[in-house]
Amino acid sequence: MAGDQANPPAINAPALIAIQLTIVSGDGKAHTALVRTSPPHTLHVAAHARASVLLPGLPDGRYVIVIDHGGLASLVVGGAPGP
Repeated sequence: MAGDQANPPAINAPALIAIQLTIVSGDGKAHTALVRTSPPHTLHVAAHARASVLLPGLPDGRYVIVIDHGGLASLVVGGAPGP
């Protein structure tokens, strides 16, 4: 991620299996990312670092990822894996 922009802006993953989501600071600054699952998950990414969370098997759907209270990305569950 650079600034509040995610690259790629959407990630696809199969439904109902655990997903290891990793966010990397691509611009050398600290960031916060909120993954709007139920319950939500917050990742604090230090400057020049990465942060990960293991999400339990999620049902089909689009889960918004809010970056620094502004930028948006999404986790699309139920599609073919990949960016």
